[in-house]
Amino acid sequence: GVTIHPSGKYVYVVNSGDGISNGNIAMFTPSGGMGARSLAALNTYNTTSNTVAAGVSPYNIAFEPSGRFGYVTNKGSGTVSAYRVCQFTNITQPSPCTAGTLTAIGTPVLVEASNSNPVQISADKTSVYVLAASGKVYQFTISTSPGSEGTLTANSTAYVDSGAGSVGLVLTGPSPSFALTINSSQLLANSISASGLGSSFTGVNTGKTTGVAVGAYR
Repeated sequence: GVTIHPSGKYVYVVNSGDGISNGNIAMFTPSGGMGARSLAALNTYNTTSNTVAAGVSPYNIAFEPSGRFGYVTNKGSGTVSAYRVCQFTNITQPSPCTAGTLTAIGTPVLVEASNSNPVQISADKTSVYVLAASGKVYQFTISTSPGSEGTLTANSTAYVDSGAGSVGLVLTGPSPSFALTINSSQLLANSISASGLGSSFTGVNTGKTTGVAVGAYR
């Protein structure tokens, strides 16, 4: 998948690879000034490489609203990887970086293999949710602690099952805040509180459904 950074300054392309070995994320920046129509490689500081490693069969990268951290679903590994986005070019040791480049942080957290859904990030930038192919919605907290900021920790209730056949997880918010998904004939909703998802999803019959979307919120 292709994702534009919230700042509009950077472009990221997730390369799934051969489905056996790890894929990667290629990093670019628009080139040519106003009306730019080309992309220039965004190389990791002091290298000629514009890629950063991901898991097996990475699918998509999503950024939390501030643009400081990004999260990638690895459907072959059954994991979610976390990355820090370099906010400005820094040549100072011990962590020099080029603005817009990604650095892996923490240990990838487990969801399920064959998961092909991108992560969803809460409007308050505190939580990450992932809909697995089984219908389970996994939930993680984004750390704000110095030294581990941006990394993910599984909630005490690791997942809430929305049922087989669920697709298209979206979040509303910030208030009220719900997780919405669909199956073949229902819109499924679950409230989100400070501690995460409620204990179950509630369905509303909608007839044959193909997708779900929400309007922009402020």
